[in-house]
Amino acid sequence: SNRSYVRWSRGEETAFFEALRGVAGQPATAQCLVYIQSKVPSKDRVQVRHFYYRLIKSINKVLEPFGEELDKDNNRDVHDAMLAWWKEKEALGCDDNPIRALARKPVKRKKFCNAVYKRVIAGRKGRERRRAQSNQRKAAKAKGKEKMQDLAMGGYEAVGGARA
Repeated sequence: SNRSYVRWSRGEETAFFEALRGVAGQPATAQCLVYIQSKVPSKDRVQVRHFYYRLIKSINKVLEPFGEELDKDNNRDVHDAMLAWWKEKEALGCDDNPIRALARKPVKRKKFCNAVYKRVIAGRKGRERRRAQSNQRKAAKAKGKEKMQDLAMGGYEAVGGARA
């Protein structure tokens, strides 16, 4: 065989993605891979790392026609994309790499690629929306603290709200 890696069984892939779900978004990739490897005992650290980065490459291949790419430094984005890939692959019901399995089925391949893309974009938009809401809450809280400090110092009149 020309492959430098051993094919992963369905059970090993399931264990990989279940473990990934447990560490999704953690900042240190190396620590995530160690945890995932502990949940897939039949694979060593190098094999898990190889599978992880090969999966990123496959996902980027799907996102490329849309002008998108995963940022390898953004673990939340990468892990969400991997889980989206897994959900779509499970929905498709194929044991092999979906891109290879769908090579001669362009309509199903396009449907798979669109579904992965939509999940990735939806995840990004959701994170951006939550981040913006969090920033608004922090700003409102800080503004409220300033107002309370001014009131405590007697900077505002009780009735009119104008400075004394």
